[in-house]
Amino acid sequence: MQHMLKILVNCKHMFLLLFHLVLPILLYVSSVD
Repeated sequence: MQHMLKILVNCKHMFLLLFHLVLPILLYVSSVD
C-alpha cells in the first residue's frame, strides 16, 4: 500500500511539472492568436 502511495505521489509531481510546462505555452498561443 505504501508503494502505491509513492507511485501516486510521483505521478502527481510529474503532472504538476507537465502542467507548469504546458500552461505558459497555452497562454502564449492564445495571446498570439
